[in-house]
Amino acid sequence: LLTIGSANDVVIDRFDANDFYINPDKTTALIHENGASYSLVNCGEAYWNTVWRATWRFTSETATTVKFVVVKIANAEWSPMAIHHDAVPTQIKNVTADNPPASYTAMPVDYNATYYFDEWNEVYRLGTKQNPGEVIYVAIDTAATRLFGEKKFTNIQEDGNNLSFSVGTDEQGNYLIRDYHSFLLASESADGNAYENFVNGRGTYPVTKELREFLQLYTQKNRPMDIPQSILDNATERAEKAWLAPCYFYSEIEPGTEDNPFVINQLGNFEASPADFDFVYFKLNYMGEDGTLTTKVKISCDDTNAMITIDGKTYQGPFAIEVDVDAMGVLFKVSSANFMAANFTLNLSLAAN
Repeated sequence: LLTIGSANDVVIDRFDANDFYINPDKTTALIHENGASYSLVNCGEAYWNTVWRATWRFTSETATTVKFVVVKIANAEWSPMAIHHDAVPTQIKNVTADNPPASYTAMPVDYNATYYFDEWNEVYRLGTKQNPGEVIYVAIDTAATRLFGEKKFTNIQEDGNNLSFSVGTDEQGNYLIRDYHSFLLASESADGNAYENFVNGRGTYPVTKELREFLQLYTQKNRPMDIPQSILDNATERAEKAWLAPCYFYSEIEPGTEDNPFVINQLGNFEASPADFDFVYFKLNYMGEDGTLTTKVKISCDDTNAMITIDGKTYQGPFAIEVDVDAMGVLFKVSSANFMAANFTLNLSLAAN
């Protein structure tokens, strides 16, 4: 990309991006001796993962106009190669029989949770060494809803979601690509030494150091659905917190309570079944397919016995309520007007602009 003449104090930054997410890491355009700004990108091996594209941002403190062209400079005499190597798991233990009690519920790990590495068991835990908590598990052969909705690592490749990552360059400038297909997937592993083969009965596995490294690489390039933008904008926080998106811990806390609401990531119909004189709690985390930070969603129900409470206000059916869903989500509770056990069908849809 080359500006025609001076860029008039406009700053041009290049990012890697896809249809839903712009990686905050940037490369600022250079200034030629003639005053023009230019930003170079290798359109060959540099963009080995074809999902990603170079994306440019133009910023200025005052209104202005910049003319630019995107041109092919030449066929380079030498172009860097993509050198692939497979990540080999070395920390796998057989936990297939390590099943949490049936009464325990998988709860998503909060992005701001405190955690540490348990040296004795070689896994990550919530809490601290002085006050240890539950083991952190990653969803491998079960839905990782904050990353994929109803998809999971073992079938996300069907949607072209790549498990290969650029991890730097060698001394000659070639791109080093680390492949995690055989590391994670049983179908890609020649010797069966893949994490999928060793998950417990819930389809999860305790997070090891090498699993955490994989998750950090993955969430650098794939945005979790409900993560606050403030975490994505800070490189340190992104590395320390975003990897928790597909992670869970197991607890005896009953699902559907205020402390453990049912999480909704998708639009469509869902069931609410409050018991006698009781509420069922839900947390709406739908972020929109375009990756916008706030999405207006309509919650509706035609049943005259249904009652919903949002933000301290209670509505009785039939109702159609519009709410703004941001990165923090929206908590609401459902009950019946006669306080007897009931089953309601509620519908979630995008509200009209």
